[in-house]
Amino acid sequence: MERSIISTLLLSSILLWPLQSYAVFKDGNALYYGIIDSQRKAIPGENEDNFGYVAGVVDSKNRLPDPVTGVKFCVSENAKIDQLNEIILNYLRNHPGVRLYPATNLISAALSEKFPCK
Repeated sequence: MERSIISTLLLSSILLWPLQSYAVFKDGNALYYGIIDSQRKAIPGENEDNFGYVAGVVDSKNRLPDPVTGVKFCVSENAKIDQLNEIILNYLRNHPGVRLYPATNLISAALSEKFPCK
């Protein structure tokens, strides 16, 4: 009897375990307000977290299709992080309804409009 209860609990926990999950560390709202906040402060060292996040996404996804959306961007070597943040901010300002999505996908979408791959 005890073995049956343990087996049932084990099977139930396996079936209820999520099949696929992923962490979203930053959504579009956090990205949007983070860029605005960093522009307001304009103090060296205060906006490195946001710049680092954008730079990391650009470094990891530049010239590669986004695995979720298939969107692809090709940022030139001459682009500056301030310019990229401004492009992303304008995209999020013009598309407020998408801010609930993961920031990485929104960065790809914003940059693909300004830096399409040829």
